[in-house]
Amino acid sequence: MRIAHVRERNAPIGTGWRLAAAHDAAATRWLDLEQARQVLAGDDPRRAHNSVLFRQPVTTLDAHLARGLRVEALAEIVEGYVPATPDDEAIWEASELAFGPPILQPPSLRDFYAFEQHVGTMWRRRGNEIPEAWYRLPIFYFGNTSEIRGPGEPVWAPSGSVELDYELEVAAVVDTPAVDLAPDRAEEAIGGYL
Repeated sequence: MRIAHVRERNAPIGTGWRLAAAHDAAATRWLDLEQARQVLAGDDPRRAHNSVLFRQPVTTLDAHLARGLRVEALAEIVEGYVPATPDDEAIWEASELAFGPPILQPPSLRDFYAFEQHVGTMWRRRGNEIPEAWYRLPIFYFGNTSEIRGPGEPVWAPSGSVELDYELEVAAVVDTPAVDLAPDRAEEAIGGYL
């Protein structure tokens, strides 16, 4: 399941983000999860009684996670929704959408120094070997959560900079409380990747 914060490309300034899910494998069509939730709840009013997902509006991923729900809970809407007509209002064309940050206000961002080849290259440039402690400890730093961007959003160089450095980063969204998990269970706390 692919989810994203979206809004209509030509929406008025200040329009909020909505949570949507890819409706096809190529992600050319997107399902507005709140519109779909309303339709499903109207079709079967018992849903609001039987599923916490249907008791409140689906607004953003941040709000969804704050309610203690896991990302996978959204599959109930995605898999249960069948468009009523070919031009169903809950389905949007990707070309008509602007895509926002994957999480609007993440509480934390930890950037791990985890790939041995990358770490080794950095230490060798300084004329050193990888410190032994790197092999024993999960080395990370807290990243700047206010600088997470969506696709196509501008990134400005800090004043006084003459060039920018960039890297490909992969992040795991931890969507459930977890403390000191065994390595073979760590993936259980991951709700998705971005």
